[in-house]
Amino acid sequence: MLCGLAIFLAGLISGRSLSSFEHAQTQSRLPVPSPVPSATVEASLLEVSGFDVADLPRYPGSTRTIYRHAVYDSVTVTEVEYMVDSDVTAIRDYYRQIFDANRWSVVDSGFFAGEWKFVVMSGEREAVLEIDLSGPLTEYEIKLVEPD
Repeated sequence: MLCGLAIFLAGLISGRSLSSFEHAQTQSRLPVPSPVPSATVEASLLEVSGFDVADLPRYPGSTRTIYRHAVYDSVTVTEVEYMVDSDVTAIRDYYRQIFDANRWSVVDSGFFAGEWKFVVMSGEREAVLEIDLSGPLTEYEIKLVEPD
């Protein structure tokens, strides 16, 4: 089963997701904010309903902009996206501390095309954290795959 989770997670990492995930998801998207002073942009973001991943808590001051949750035969997939007026490096360093504190093992990490990506595991649970500077705010996303 872990091999299946790894294959599914690899598909999520590469940007390919199952079409059933696209249709089975609960999705809330906000329009992409236009470049204006960050205080104005941050104030215009509205928190969408959903839940945070308990042992991968959001970076302080972040706004949840997307929440998706889907259950398959024996796997649950949760995707949460946030925006925050903070430096990419500060968010990266925060999550490195969170990984250690909550006993997540970093399986892979790297920086490519302006984006930090971490693949972490905790038991049979796998998560991908992507941190990207998009416009005046930093956007980061957590994708969690876990046995149902």
